[in-house]
Amino acid sequence: MKWMVYILVAILCVIGFFLVKKRTPGIQQILPEQCVFLMDEGLSKSFQTNISSTITAAYGASKDPQAVIAKVSQQYPEISSMKVHLCKTDKICFLLDGQKPMFLLNGQSVVCDNDAVIEKDHFSSDIVDGLTRVTADGEQNIPGMVRFFEKLPAAIKANFETNWLSDSEIVLHEKNKQGESFLVAVTQVPQEKDIELCRSIQDPVASKNKKKSITYDLRFNNQIIVR
Repeated sequence: MKWMVYILVAILCVIGFFLVKKRTPGIQQILPEQCVFLMDEGLSKSFQTNISSTITAAYGASKDPQAVIAKVSQQYPEISSMKVHLCKTDKICFLLDGQKPMFLLNGQSVVCDNDAVIEKDHFSSDIVDGLTRVTADGEQNIPGMVRFFEKLPAAIKANFETNWLSDSEIVLHEKNKQGESFLVAVTQVPQEKDIELCRSIQDPVASKNKKKSITYDLRFNNQIIVR
């Protein structure tokens, strides 16, 4: 009798498997309105809405998740990674991560660690407000700027603003502090100890003439020039 019970259990398992399989739709059967999006909170709500619409339309046209990923990755360089999988039994989930923002350029664009220059409204206000402010005129060496800020200590990025005149003339100003600046170059990234050393220097000429501004030039090996 036991063998009959085993056979009956096996038959029920097979039937259950095929019933579940029949009820679980393939990706091609899932409608565009059944797309679910999980996105990086660093991306603004308006941008999330926009890219959700793009993905929904692309998925509706192709029903090919890999084609959608390729399209979105090419169209939106602020997206660092994108994954897709079936969630529940009738939903398709798209997971998107954003690139790492590095600094705010000329008050308008966020420059990311992949050298992409993105409109600032694609990122949340919290992200934008926390970025180092950089002003620059003319054509910029974006890759060089990104590498510079990757090496710049977090404390300097948080407390200083940057005027990028050229790769060999970069001026750092401490926020809300007038009369003091630090002159560096793209290949000479200052450290906190360099700033502290500059401030320990007493310039007798500047003190005598009561200069209202002072510049510490750090672009030379083993010396600091006070202007």
